[in-house]
Amino acid sequence: MTDQSDSSRPPIRYYPDDPLALNPNLEDVEAPDPLTDRPRVRVVDTTGALPPPRHYEPGTRAFLDWQLEEALHRGVVRWRSLLPEFTAWQGGRSTLEAVADEGVDLNAFYDRRALHFFHRDDPQLGRRVWSGESPDVACHEEGHAVLDALRPDLWDAASFEVAAFHEAFGDISALLVVLDDENVRRSLLEQTSGTLRKSNDVSRLAEELGRAARDLFGPSVAPPGCLRDAANAFTYRPPAELPTDAPASHLSREPHSFSRVFTGAFYDTFAALASFPAGVPDSDSIVRASSLLGSSLARAVRRASLESRWMRAVGEAWVVELAFDPAAAGVVRLALERRRIAPGGPSEAEAPHWDEHGSFVGDLRALGRLREPGLAWPGPGTRATHEWRIRHGAPRLRRLRVA
Repeated sequence: MTDQSDSSRPPIRYYPDDPLALNPNLEDVEAPDPLTDRPRVRVVDTTGALPPPRHYEPGTRAFLDWQLEEALHRGVVRWRSLLPEFTAWQGGRSTLEAVADEGVDLNAFYDRRALHFFHRDDPQLGRRVWSGESPDVACHEEGHAVLDALRPDLWDAASFEVAAFHEAFGDISALLVVLDDENVRRSLLEQTSGTLRKSNDVSRLAEELGRAARDLFGPSVAPPGCLRDAANAFTYRPPAELPTDAPASHLSREPHSFSRVFTGAFYDTFAALASFPAGVPDSDSIVRASSLLGSSLARAVRRASLESRWMRAVGEAWVVELAFDPAAAGVVRLALERRRIAPGGPSEAEAPHWDEHGSFVGDLRALGRLREPGLAWPGPGTRATHEWRIRHGAPRLRRLRVA
């Protein structure tokens, strides 16, 4: 969390979570100094230079500029803490631009040149929705850029799973940054009464954008209360078996829809580990769990071989990265198996599980059985027919899809 201090940086006002979250309390924080970030993100205002940092009213362009600046600064700081070797953007660049508002659209995207944000008026909500005002949206798009820096070969991979994983990584990035704020963690614990697998402010991503999408395009484009929810029950199916598109309540092969499988597995694991070993989470355990999982997942992404069953390949590498922590490795494997991303697993009788209240049941230490070194999980089988290609020039693939 960025706290107010006695340094010379002036204070700004900042939403640490989405503006439409149930508890979107503004914080007074020290204005960021992105010049110290390596790599850095430079916010660009098409109307001119950024206004001087100070308190601005939410909904104004000046507030948007500094809200976005702070969110992306926190994203860089968070990922550098999780993966110190992350020192440059794709192509070795030290600076990535973020355009705060490029005009009328209910969207945001990363296209290797920059992060792009927009605005759209929502008459039902009674206000203008700036996509860059939400840390969820800002850090999701920044997550695309982080993943592109770690694995640039994924950008043009002809794979449904890779496209979906890119979106999942963006959502996971948003979760990791928001959870780094102490006030958000306190609100999360109060809201869920310690049962983190319940849908909550943190698991619900891009609440304001999702609300506007439902208002403007109908209830089928997003679940109530958000654009996507990490606390979901979707399980893996081969993309070729899924429809090309579907309402938000169902799974499709479209990357933003399909991404929810892996995002859900990550959130399941986080909820379980944040409650271990005491049985109930607290602020410190949330920090430990999110940091451990974020760091190990990033390293797994760098390790994984690019193949048709990409999510399984990442999962296999993720378990290997956690070999030093058998309990964490076991919970990750269990979550991947439960989501059917990975095959195998303990029998129903011996498997720890989540009960009907969302609480984790079982001895996590028993989950520490790792496969023998060098013994891979079952291979991916026949390569599926690819009907999707991630393109630099196809912004829909890099956007928070709303219609």
